[in-house]
Amino acid sequence: MNLQKLDGEIILRVIVIFIIGVVYGILDRRKFKATYGDKETLICLDVIIIDETVEYFKENIDQKLIVLERALDTTKKWNLKHAMGDKFNAF
Repeated sequence: MNLQKLDGEIILRVIVIFIIGVVYGILDRRKFKATYGDKETLICLDVIIIDETVEYFKENIDQKLIVLERALDTTKKWNLKHAMGDKFNAF
């Protein structure tokens, strides 16, 4: 068992449960969806965000998106921020 990975997953779940919302689902190993009422947030921990993902969120701005800043180049980050505004966060 990788203790460092387990600790990171526990910390992320605590953040999702107590800060973002009380209902969440694990979409795959690096993607989580948090819902609170009719609001949804996708948390993506992928190391690289592919172009198709950027295009999807440029067209579907009803969800919030949180990604790792290092997963985006300057163009992808600008496109997502321009299309999504405050619904996009990179850290």
